[in-house]
Amino acid sequence: MSDTVALVAHDSKKTEANKYQTLKGSGMHALLGLLAVTTFVDDLSSAAGYFETAFTVDPLSSILVIVGQLIIAVSVLFFFYLTARGLLDRFIPESIGRAPPQDE
Repeated sequence: MSDTVALVAHDSKKTEANKYQTLKGSGMHALLGLLAVTTFVDDLSSAAGYFETAFTVDPLSSILVIVGQLIIAVSVLFFFYLTARGLLDRFIPESIGRAPPQDE
């Protein structure tokens, strides 16, 4: 009986070692990436539920949620504007079609 238990324990150690060996390298990175995406999607769905609960509790909560979303939207749009202006200024010269001023 003890030989059977020892044999089973030895086999389970081999399978544990094999399981971790197969996760090495790109397989491990793929697994971690999948876990990160899955966790992110789960967190987004949970956040949507929390926002819905906060929005439907009372009128003041819904006003605060709307104001918070407006603040975030304005800041994101302003950052986008600054980024777009910076890229345009980088690639488009200030004086299109005019000759540079002559120094005399």
